[in-house]
Amino acid sequence: MIKLVGNGAIVVGCLLGFTNATFMSAPIAALGLTIIAYLIGDQLILRATNNVTATIADALIAAFYLWAVANMLIWDLSMGNFLSPLLS
Repeated sequence: MIKLVGNGAIVVGCLLGFTNATFMSAPIAALGLTIIAYLIGDQLILRATNNVTATIADALIAAFYLWAVANMLIWDLSMGNFLSPLLS
């Protein structure tokens, strides 16, 4: 539950701030990401490897998932949206 609330707050905030996601589609996308990251990253990868590998896998899963959802729902999401706060 802690991962769901933490990831949800961050992902929903970023999606609403950086894309044209609606207030309903952003939490649904965050819920899907949390479930997939938990099942793949925490249950499969973390148990078989270490925390560093699982964290990298979580980041890659999130990037791929959000890219796929953004393309499917026609959101204006690009890597520049995520990198611009870091570069300024």
